[in-house]
Amino acid sequence: MHNDAKAFADHTIERKSDDRPRYTADAGGLLRYLWARIDSDVDSVTDADLEWLSSASGNAQMMAMNLSKTLSGVAMLISCDAAAEGSRAGAFQPADLPEFLWGAADVARTIEEVVTVASDSEFHLRERFRRRAESATGLRMNCSNEQEVKRA
Repeated sequence: MHNDAKAFADHTIERKSDDRPRYTADAGGLLRYLWARIDSDVDSVTDADLEWLSSASGNAQMMAMNLSKTLSGVAMLISCDAAAEGSRAGAFQPADLPEFLWGAADVARTIEEVVTVASDSEFHLRERFRRRAESATGLRMNCSNEQEVKRA
C-alpha cells in the first residue's frame, strides 16, 4: 500500500454518500476506489471472486515487465539519438518527455493498485479458509509458527 499515513487514514474514514474520493480518477484511482468498496464488505464476496482477484498479481508482474522493457527501449533510443553524429532521429524531444513519463508513472501506479488488490484478496481468502478450518476442527492455528494449537 502507500506510505502516506494521512492518505490512508482519509481512505479508511467512512464518508457520507455525497462525498467524493480524494484521489484522482485515473486507472489506479478507480482500482483503489472499487477495492475500497469491496473491501468494506469483503464477507459478501465469494471465494471464487477472491481467488480470481488474488490471481491478478501474475498479471501485474507481466505489466511491470512490459513497462520495464518499454522504458529500457525508449532509454536506448534517446541514448543512441543523443550520441549520434550528424542527423538525429529526434526521438522524444524535450516537449514529449513529460507526457511520456507521466504515462509511465500512471502505469506504475496502476500496477501498484493491482498488486494491492491481489494481495489483499489473497489475505482475505486465506483468513476465510483459516477460520473455516478452525471452526471445523476445533483447533486454533498459531500463525506465528504455523502449528496447530488446541483452543483454550
